[in-house]
Amino acid sequence: MNSPMEDRLRQALAEAGATVDTSTLRPLHGSQRSRFRVDLRLVAVAAVVVLVGVAGAVGMGGPGDVDHAVAVNPEPDRQKGKGEAAVFLCSKAVPKERLCQGRDVTAAETKAVDALVRQLPEVEAVVFVDQVRAYESFRRDFVHNKALMDSVGAVDLPASFRLTIREGADPKQVSLALRGVPGIQNVVDLPSGMAADRVETTRSVVRAFLCGKGATQVSCGAEQVLDGEGTFKGVKKEGKAVTNAEKNALRRLIESRPDVESFTFVDQAAAYEDFQRSLKSESPIKAKVKVTDMPESFVLTMKPEVDRNMTIDKLKRQSGVATVVDGACAADTSLLIARYGLILPKSTVCSGRD
Repeated sequence: MNSPMEDRLRQALAEAGATVDTSTLRPLHGSQRSRFRVDLRLVAVAAVVVLVGVAGAVGMGGPGDVDHAVAVNPEPDRQKGKGEAAVFLCSKAVPKERLCQGRDVTAAETKAVDALVRQLPEVEAVVFVDQVRAYESFRRDFVHNKALMDSVGAVDLPASFRLTIREGADPKQVSLALRGVPGIQNVVDLPSGMAADRVETTRSVVRAFLCGKGATQVSCGAEQVLDGEGTFKGVKKEGKAVTNAEKNALRRLIESRPDVESFTFVDQAAAYEDFQRSLKSESPIKAKVKVTDMPESFVLTMKPEVDRNMTIDKLKRQSGVATVVDGACAADTSLLIARYGLILPKSTVCSGRD
């Protein structure tokens, strides 16, 4: 029998059509008294939302020279087969954890981490991103999202090292080598093969996932069991799978919407193929997820510069629809996590769009 965590992970993977390394997941602590919530342990879950993860970086003036960083292309080239990891340093904006204790990383700790990561045999290249450079990149990335820009300052962005992992090397060894090192908040193995054009493609998409057999979503008619904090614990009554009549009605609705440029229907077999291709061959998730775990969906490509909120609202209200993912919201959320190590309230990231 699967544990509740495994069930929730499988549901998230199926709904998002993405993957995450389960070894990076750890229990979450309660909310902190801060301007907004930041939890770097959830960075690895970015891929569960959408397969977006682009790395920003600044180049260092020379080995060990962390005081004089110079800006380079925030979208560094990544050769096929090479991985990437982000080493996020301690920041006051990060919840008070055992390693950071609510303080900023010191200059001495930053230099020590720099020297250490450059000595790791798995690491091929290292670039350093200080808070100022990260903020400059942040402003470029989210110029379209005023609410988000108004909510985040340079001091809210943790400094980080971006590591290029040698082809064939195990990125987990990097995490093990850096575990417990003073000044490090978290080490994250980033999704590979992501690029800026993928982010833009994701922004144009709206995806309506349909109710499947044994659905756990309230929108599918399920009755959920929640604990005292509102965390999902299971279901008292399973929901109903979408019917052919509901699929046809949904198709007619999509065809009638003036803001939809095109759309496709993705059945379980196609979703499973896409999911398997997105996984590394050695991923432990690969054998656990079955074709029947994957949800069917309608994938809509929206016309640019057109308000999509009305269509999203109509999709959410349609019978047989489990959940609707706005690509613009998902892309910003995933980019914010993967590049800047921040998880903010949806009301901030997706204000006015979802």
